[in-house]
Amino acid sequence: MTNQIIISDISIRQDSEGRYSINDLHKASGSEQKDKPVHWLALQKTTDLIETIEKVGNLTFPPIRTTRGCKGGTYVCKELVYAYATWISAEFFLKVIRAYDALVSGDTAKAVAIAKTTVDDRTPLRSLVNRIMAKYGTTYQSVYKLVHREFGVQHIDELSPKQTVEAMEYLAAKAIEGEFLGKQKTLSTTSLSAREADYLIWLWDYANRSQHLYRELYPSMKQIRSEFAGKFYDYGSEFSPLIKEARKVLIRITRDVDINEPGGPMNLSAWIRLKDNSIPSSLR
Repeated sequence: MTNQIIISDISIRQDSEGRYSINDLHKASGSEQKDKPVHWLALQKTTDLIETIEKVGNLTFPPIRTTRGCKGGTYVCKELVYAYATWISAEFFLKVIRAYDALVSGDTAKAVAIAKTTVDDRTPLRSLVNRIMAKYGTTYQSVYKLVHREFGVQHIDELSPKQTVEAMEYLAAKAIEGEFLGKQKTLSTTSLSAREADYLIWLWDYANRSQHLYRELYPSMKQIRSEFAGKFYDYGSEFSPLIKEARKVLIRITRDVDINEPGGPMNLSAWIRLKDNSIPSSLR
């Protein structure tokens, strides 16, 4: 048995052959109904991958095994762990890779940080970054770069819960010190023509409408067990904060735009939907 992996406070059990419990991985990912192993195992591409591993994987044991009983479940080889994590989300896939590599390389401190950090732990930090971006007109990259440099990480999912709180305090202090004010002044002097503003609002409108469409279609995609069901769920939910903040920015920077100027807006309906934060009646 290899080193034990712990992700989001969930110990990933292994069987005697070193396979990993896919049920534990599901718990570590957040236990979403849409991410249950049974949905992934029902996919044809999963079946094809298992067959390929059996043929060319050079394993001395079957890549997947299911046991019954109170300690039962489905155990899979490392390649299938990665495939399942990829199917759930890119973020979870990255966390699994980093957790495994950290233990194999003996980087205990990093392994502990990954084990303890959850998406929920990082939500307040992401919300703070969104507020800073909206208020000062800066970018995600520039804000996160400060955090990465201060705490010596390459991604915020490497932060421990304690470091996540400290990162929020650090960014709040930077805001008070005026770290982001220069970017705000630069933005305030930027002027847009009506046509340029129209392009941005049109793009926001499509993003907002697409999000609602993904939400509407997700139950059907899930019912037919489509391999894209997870993507429909993600696209229908994870971009909501970004779309909300983008609307605030657009309203602010287009406040003085003259829509009656020559070559002005071509899509006034999108402007109205931006103002009312609405979608077309056909999507309701």
